[in-house]
Amino acid sequence: MGAVKVGYRYRLYPGGLQRNELARLFGCVRVTWNVSLAWQYSERRAGLGLQGYGQLSKHLTQMKRDGSYMWLNDVSCVPTQQTLRHLGCAWDMHFKSMAPDREGPYVEEPRFKKRGKRQTAEFTRSAHWRIRHEPDGRYGYLRLPGVTGELRFRWSRDLPSEPSGLTISLERSGEYMVSFNVMRNEPDSWPEPIHEWCGIDLGLISLAAIASQDKGGATHMENIPNPHVLYEHVERLAVLQRKLSRLSKGSNRYEEQRKRVAKEHAIIKNIRRDCLHKLALKIVAENRHIALETLYPARLAKTRLGKSVLDTGWGTLVSLIEAYAARMNRQAVRIAWNEPSSQICHACGVRTGRKPLHVREWECPDCHVKHDRDANAAWNILQMAYGISHAQPHTDCENMR
Repeated sequence: MGAVKVGYRYRLYPGGLQRNELARLFGCVRVTWNVSLAWQYSERRAGLGLQGYGQLSKHLTQMKRDGSYMWLNDVSCVPTQQTLRHLGCAWDMHFKSMAPDREGPYVEEPRFKKRGKRQTAEFTRSAHWRIRHEPDGRYGYLRLPGVTGELRFRWSRDLPSEPSGLTISLERSGEYMVSFNVMRNEPDSWPEPIHEWCGIDLGLISLAAIASQDKGGATHMENIPNPHVLYEHVERLAVLQRKLSRLSKGSNRYEEQRKRVAKEHAIIKNIRRDCLHKLALKIVAENRHIALETLYPARLAKTRLGKSVLDTGWGTLVSLIEAYAARMNRQAVRIAWNEPSSQICHACGVRTGRKPLHVREWECPDCHVKHDRDANAAWNILQMAYGISHAQPHTDCENMR
């Protein structure tokens, strides 16, 4: 398949002086973004149009010569220039999302950055940073321009190639991370999948109902339970948030407690992403052709089931399946969002109408086949995407059990 560009992420452990210098770097990047964005808005209101990267770069140079922003010269110029490029990309994504023939959600205009949010700074090769790692050592060492000494990071895995760039980030939990952009060689061939086709129905009770079929016609039904990651930690999170609500905002104790809450959220996110990565890799490795449904979790999150919808991570799972499919030479397609996958009997094709969410099992009035709601939807998704019908006549409810 050739080489692909990926990111390798490591935990960073800066010292006291290095934390101050990184804070100064993050502040310069944030101010550059906010001042440049404010200047773009003012120019647009004046009728001069949206200023591009060239005009932003000239404006940044003028800002550094100005007496009120001379402290921007205290850090490397590479992260601030990269910030201007990211600002241009944000505007491009906004305007492209407004195209009538484009699929996907609407992307809002760039927003101003806040100090309490996640902070990042990107360095390219032109910044002349260096990495040092001793053989069989637990830690690697990174030297950055404008930062005293070497930054120590946990060497959890070897880099496949020489990095072309890196990003330093400060999470809301107070953890520092470094991500290296590297090229990784992918194998030309992957192991043969177990099944030829599969249809996936995503839900709340079961995270995924997977209906698979081989070339010979043999079928298989698998139900992946919902891990409910958030509800496993909701009591601990509630205790931390109640304690945070009693503290004075802006105090040192408030900041310490806010980091504890952020760390608990990070734990929940990491557990969820680990489960989704493993499930996506399993689905793509076992199936050659994958049929998915088109969902809009942001819209579903506005309903009374919003917390449960966001806890499942449907959007992340679909994106991971498509990414793994492209990597492993598989095919992943989506059916239209308005396809009635839950209303059609996959055995005879009769449309029986909409059903409330509490109806998990139902019997077709025409062919009298008893269906499980999720399994029937998975078979219909497979039929709508690839025209593959359910070859073996048996009840879905018995198969799911």
